[in-house]
Amino acid sequence: MIITPDEFSRVTGESITDEIKNLIVDMNLEFDELNQDEYDSAILQIKSTLKSDLKISGPNRKNDWVAGWSENLDVVDQTSLVPKYMSKFPFVRWDNRLVKAKSKDFEYKMLILIQLCVFTKWLTKSNSIYEFGCGTGHNLFRARSVNKTAKLYGLDWAESSQELLKKVNDKNILSCVGYNFDFFNPNYDIALDKNSSIYTFAALEQVGNNFNKFLDYIMAQKPEICVHIEPIVELMNDDNELDRYCAEYCKKRNYLDGYLTAIRALESKGQAEILEVKRNTIGSFYIEGYSQVVWRPIGTNK
Repeated sequence: MIITPDEFSRVTGESITDEIKNLIVDMNLEFDELNQDEYDSAILQIKSTLKSDLKISGPNRKNDWVAGWSENLDVVDQTSLVPKYMSKFPFVRWDNRLVKAKSKDFEYKMLILIQLCVFTKWLTKSNSIYEFGCGTGHNLFRARSVNKTAKLYGLDWAESSQELLKKVNDKNILSCVGYNFDFFNPNYDIALDKNSSIYTFAALEQVGNNFNKFLDYIMAQKPEICVHIEPIVELMNDDNELDRYCAEYCKKRNYLDGYLTAIRALESKGQAEILEVKRNTIGSFYIEGYSQVVWRPIGTNK
């Protein structure tokens, strides 16, 4: 099967531009449905993984990320920045089911499309855009594609990330500034520009339930828009088998837990406004990691 622009729009719930429609066609996103034996085998693999020892996210993993982004230091073009862990499983989540990807880099192409849809909707009017947990900086290219004039900032706790962004900037691959920033110990000396937006993409997932210091930082900085594309376990349905395994996997890896609940609590106090909460039923083998939470602190710093 091939994903058409209409199908992508239906599954994501997004109205897509002609440019994105053309990109979907060019990407030739093919997949096969799983037969019962393949599905049963995939579920057995998930169950086996959940019983195994998995790496736990948190402050203890900083050196892993320093080493991970160092793998991309030989920067020659935008493609060089794609993380090495992308698209490593043949099975992916599409429309709330497991399918077998046939097209090369299927998962990475899907995240490109998701980012373009979300960024087009929320980041086009910002004077400055900050990505927190930017890693190699590969997501910043989508921010630039929807906003040609904004100042771009990439922040990450791994020093190798700043090395990468310096190379990207020096080679005129992308104009951006890199800062060292730790979700667990935010640096308040990094003050956001006025009329700025922030986003995270599969980065805040690494903090588990230890997000309060970062949330306090956001509330103090008051960006105009906050966009998070992350695994949001509050949106999972316990009656659905794949949702249950997603939530269990996130819990075992200590992925993001309770962030949406915290934002809703701020909204109930009149301290925040939630602009959009959406799950798009697209993801990797183990998790549905691309749900969207868009909000802003009340009292935006314009």
